[in-house]
Amino acid sequence: MATPTIKGRNAIWGMEHTDGDTYASGLVVDKNWNVTGETDFIFDSNGFTITEIFFDDKDELDVSIICESATAMPARGDQIVICGITCLVQSCGLVWNNRKWKMLSVKVTRFVNMVLA
Repeated sequence: MATPTIKGRNAIWGMEHTDGDTYASGLVVDKNWNVTGETDFIFDSNGFTITEIFFDDKDELDVSIICESATAMPARGDQIVICGITCLVQSCGLVWNNRKWKMLSVKVTRFVNMVLA
């Protein structure tokens, strides 16, 4: 499994900016990154665990993003690029907002074996 590399501090969501399409972006100011996945066990004839199997690896990130107040929040299931890592949005919430800026709390998941197009 390749280890993801953080590149920059930006987050981009929505449609790519080509041929007049729109996208939103913001500055990542905080993140919490967990590497998780699924597990299964193999037992011997006495019921004792002899092997643990790790599969379906995924990265779960909780990020705080500052963006302009007029920026639309990403929706559940949206593809989002956070610091160069393409993920799927699990949830998004508004932390605070003023006239010009707002802070979003976004939970995302990157499934290691899923190809996002």
